Amino acid sequence: MKMVLRVNPSKIEEFGKLIHRAEDDVQSINSYLLSNDNVHWYDHGLITKFAWSHKVVVETVGNTLFMYISSLDQSAVGLRKTATYYRKAERDAAARVDALQPVVKRPAPHFKD
Repeated sequence: MKMVLRVNPSKIEEFGKLIHRAEDDVQSINSYLLSNDNVHWYDHGLITKFAWSHKVVVETVGNTLFMYISSLDQSAVGLRKTATYYRKAERDAAARVDALQPVVKRPAPHFKD
């Protein structure tokens, strides 16, 4: 049994768009985190015991989100390149097949006046 690999470049491109949307979502989460990371802990009694821990958690989550954003961006770019590669590969393969076909001379069309 012969195995045939079939690639649909438009499906790869669609998946790349989903990955890009996920990147946008993570960017939004990161923006929310950064805009709400400051705990006004002064003069609030017990919360002062947790202020340092809160800062560490915010930094850790921010670093993790940055890593996701970077990975998702690189994945989206890679998927676009992959789709482009397969589109070009298909055109090149079709051109090679066409080049193997004999040239057929066709009569020029005759138009009536």
